[in-house]
Order: sequence, then C-alpha cells, then structure tokens
Amino acid sequence: LIDVRSFACKIAMTTREVPFDLTDLFRTGYALPITLDEGLPLDEAVQMLRDLDADGQLGIADAPQQTLADLAAAVRGFPRALLALCSALGWDRSLSLGDLIDSTKKKLPESVVHELVADGFSRLDEQAQSVMKVLAVFERAVPEVAVLYVVTKFHPALDCRTMLRRLVNTHFVRKDEFHRYDLHPLDRTY
Repeated sequence: LIDVRSFACKIAMTTREVPFDLTDLFRTGYALPITLDEGLPLDEAVQMLRDLDADGQLGIADAPQQTLADLAAAVRGFPRALLALCSALGWDRSLSLGDLIDSTKKKLPESVVHELVADGFSRLDEQAQSVMKVLAVFERAVPEVAVLYVVTKFHPALDCRTMLRRLVNTHFVRKDEFHRYDLHPLDRTY
C-alpha cells in the first residue's frame, strides 16, 4: 500500500455557488479553505494570466511583468475578471494590453467583474451573443445538439458548431468532459 501522506501534491478547487464539503479533510489537516474576497495575490494573478495564454496568441505570455501586474491590479486579482480580460483579448485581436488596462481602470466600481462581463459580451457580434443567450436560458450544461436546435430557429445560416468552438477557445463558454456546453454563472446572470 502507498501512504498518500508522502506525496507533495496540492489541488486547488474554487467555487462561488456551492461550497465544498471537506469537513473530514479539514479535520485531518489535509485541506485548507482560503477565502478570496480580495482576489488573488498579484504574483498569482499575473501567473494566472500567463497560464491563460499558454500558446502566446493573446500577447500575454511574453508581456512585461509590470504590464501584467497593472492589469491584474486593475481587476483586483479576481479570477473571473482575469478570465474575462483574456476573453476580450481573444475575441478582439485589435485590442492591446494597454487599451485593456486603460478601459478597465476607467470602470472600476465595486462591480468590476460584472463590468468586465458586460464589456466582453458587448464586444461579441450578434450571432455570438445569440449563442450565449441560448446557453443562458438552459441554465445548465447541455449537449451541442440542444444549442444547435434552438440557435438555428433564429439564425438558420449560422455555423453554430464553429461559433461554439470559438466561444470556448476565447473562454466565453465552457465545455465539459462530456462535451456539454454552459456559461460561467456570472455570464449567465448577466
């Protein structure tokens, strides 16, 4: 038998809606809850941005550390806000990191994540917004065929499969291991 306590593996899990029940793990000292009311520390937020641009397509992977630190600070390190920033860069290739920092700093009320979600959604074309709206109506992860069925009623010429792929690649839509699609709860609420 292998003693799992000898492994130095760390697993991070996050949730906004349903708290994990890890009571037994907390009691044994194998789990530590961390509340992210203030977002990630700056260095971790910068690393998350770099991780979200693993292929270098967004211009983040090679960006100066200070530029990414400014961007992370502008959204107070909130993981969903960092993801929304990467989504905006992925969707609108003409947008620069500098433009994104400037526009983000201008709208930094307490609802920074909501503002970023709204900004990202407004950058989508009408067809992409339609797919997002359909996914929001479902309120849970659904197979591609369900999205195709509804979307083609309103946009018969839309290549929904390609649009879903693009929305997944730009972090607007999530695809699970069962090939079902859904939205982050903040996007769905918006």
